[in-house]
Amino acid sequence: MSEAHVIDLIPSYALDCLSEEEAFRVEAHLVGCDTCRDELKSYRATAAQLELAAPCAEPPVQLRASILRSVQPAAGQKSVGAPEFGLRLLRWLQ
Repeated sequence: MSEAHVIDLIPSYALDCLSEEEAFRVEAHLVGCDTCRDELKSYRATAAQLELAAPCAEPPVQLRASILRSVQPAAGQKSVGAPEFGLRLLRWLQ
């Protein structure tokens, strides 16, 4: 083990919430540390269950129309393109 444990960074790493520099530090440490790898495995298992923790909810009926209105250009305006997230959202809504 070449450096101090990165246990305090493991939860954020499991959720992919670290900066590139911090993620690189964790990855480099994980190569030689069974303790931190085991900790990561535990946090990843917990993170995989997060989507099951909240009850399912139906979005309001008018939500789709409202989102589509907000991302489509008004009549006569030239579209300047939507960010990638907007395009994925539109595909999901269709």
